[in-house]
Amino acid sequence: MIKYIVQCLTTKYCDFDGRASLAEFFSFWFFFAFVFFMFGILMGIIKNESVNLVLAGILMSIILILLFPAWAVTVRRLHDGDVSGWWLLMIFTGYYIPVLILLIIFGWHERNCLVDNKYGPALPENTGKWNEDEDDEDEKSNFIKI
Repeated sequence: MIKYIVQCLTTKYCDFDGRASLAEFFSFWFFFAFVFFMFGILMGIIKNESVNLVLAGILMSIILILLFPAWAVTVRRLHDGDVSGWWLLMIFTGYYIPVLILLIIFGWHERNCLVDNKYGPALPENTGKWNEDEDDEDEKSNFIKI
């Protein structure tokens, strides 16, 4: 999970080409939500207005830094389902709730994720496993059961 977050923030910072697995997409968005949530808790605990103003400025800076990789991973996830990344621009229409629901559905679906498409070859991560060690753990658990 950490490797996907680091990958989105370094090598794929503004990379809108290619495909992103479900694990990469949700790892990054959970990280984004975690940062936002922790700053919200911190600002709720601290009652000093000047400190909260500084924290709000830091939070806005972090959100601006994370905005491009968030868009990029969302577009790559749409590409993984053989959907154009231009669908992301629907968020600017003003119909936020229906558009977010559509983007979540497009981001979560696995309709075309296991086959090659015009955006690139199928990703090996699309097996539904969150980490590479799951095969080893399954083999160890089967060995212990025998």
